[in-house]
Amino acid sequence: MSSSEKNDDVQDFLNEEKTVDIPGKRRSCTDILFALLIICAWTAMSGVGLASVGVIESEYIPKGDPERLTHGLDYEGNICGVSNVTVANGGKIENLPVAYYLPSGLPVCIDSCPDDDNYTKFHCDYQTDALIQAELGDLDGEDRTVLETSLGLQYSLQYKCMPQVKSNSLLGYCYPKEGMDVITEVTSNAAVNDGQEPINGTFVDPIAGGEFFDEVLADVKTSRDVILGFGFGFSVLLGFTFLILLRIPGMLHIVVWGFIAAILAALL
Repeated sequence: MSSSEKNDDVQDFLNEEKTVDIPGKRRSCTDILFALLIICAWTAMSGVGLASVGVIESEYIPKGDPERLTHGLDYEGNICGVSNVTVANGGKIENLPVAYYLPSGLPVCIDSCPDDDNYTKFHCDYQTDALIQAELGDLDGEDRTVLETSLGLQYSLQYKCMPQVKSNSLLGYCYPKEGMDVITEVTSNAAVNDGQEPINGTFVDPIAGGEFFDEVLADVKTSRDVILGFGFGFSVLLGFTFLILLRIPGMLHIVVWGFIAAILAALL
């Protein structure tokens, strides 16, 4: 074969349209039915979630209220400190931010958890409190205190009132401080089943140093727009930036081996 023929063959080879067999081009969905089921499940769950927060109106799924998770509820279903409702005794629920339990186990909304024990002051259900206020009328001074205490004790025996007991607030509910002290004392003095070491039942007060959980929830609620906006926006931006950086030759190897080296260094 002459040199000119060889050159012609090389030129023909270079001019031919090459078809590169890339593995990715052979990929396809192997289970279309299962993929459709996943898409349907995603769509259904997204619809339920959007309906539950009120984005989509639905006659079957009532709109939920996240405030129920962070605030106390009274026996009428009102959200303490939130519901725009005036109850039987004239109190406005939106001005009563915490729930206080009566002997019946039913909570009522009050302005704050009691700081001290006071067995001459009572919290009652709204109807009973309205009756007491009507009976007290215009009385004042010692006469009012005596009658108020008498009525409070009378209705307490009927589980309709509860004396003011020193309490702490947790997630919108008041729980008695004395009750937790009793639990601590009982569990601390209890013995394990085999009669060995006593159980350490010291109660760790989650409110020590202030209304910690209430303050955290209040901060999250106040800054929820910033958290959602910055959180989603920054995470998306960071994700795209990271993907772009991974396209730099050698960057993926540096990241992978860098993580491996960091883990090994931490274990040494």
